[in-house]
Amino acid sequence: ITKLPFSHDFADDLEHGYLLLADMYVNKNKFDLAEDLCNRCLKFNLSCGRAWETMGHIREKEASYKDAAEMYEKAWLLEHETSAPIGFKLAFNYLKAKRFVEAIDI
Repeated sequence: ITKLPFSHDFADDLEHGYLLLADMYVNKNKFDLAEDLCNRCLKFNLSCGRAWETMGHIREKEASYKDAAEMYEKAWLLEHETSAPIGFKLAFNYLKAKRFVEAIDI
């Protein structure tokens, strides 16, 4: 799937495939490959909340909590601030990044 050219006819299927493969790479601790797939997904669809969430998960596993909070914040805004799991992850990373006031506001 990574070698297939992007086609607008199959955009939803390719996006879904990229994200599934990125999740598999994250589980195998291959963060660079997962990040490439998420970036490819975001290149064609910046409003893909799942890609932003996966990027946040990668940053969180790398212990880059400030960057993870930024990625989760983008996913949170795309979900119209209604997704409880993303809100929890965002608040948790705000706490880890020592942004206490923002963590309480979530």
